[in-house]
Amino acid sequence: MLEAASGPHALEVWEQADRPVDLLLTDMVMPGGIMGRELAEKLSSQSPHLKVIYTSGYSPGMAGRDTSLLATRNFLPKPYSIGKLAQFVRECLDQKDTTVEFAREQGPALDNEKAALESNTADDLKKIF
Repeated sequence: MLEAASGPHALEVWEQADRPVDLLLTDMVMPGGIMGRELAEKLSSQSPHLKVIYTSGYSPGMAGRDTSLLATRNFLPKPYSIGKLAQFVRECLDQKDTTVEFAREQGPALDNEKAALESNTADDLKKIF
């Protein structure tokens, strides 16, 4: 698992990666001037089989021009539990086609509300896989 704090940092991490990247999990709104959609487009142009999951805590009105991603692409709305994230990642990785659409979860209803309050750190996700 590789981590980056911003779009530009993600591009640096990508260039320095010593192994292929199978999946990009990106927030739609990030610091550094490169938004999630732009990052995904840049990386997908270099790796056409890259799977992408978008996430955001913003409502459709705050998402700007990327509003279409909220309903039609691999979008996981915040907040989400570690379990929901793991399930979403597994489903995305198991798909043969990178353009497969995922059903959007309605509102903040989660499989386990208590789990939604747990930390969503990379270490927690590593424990699941």
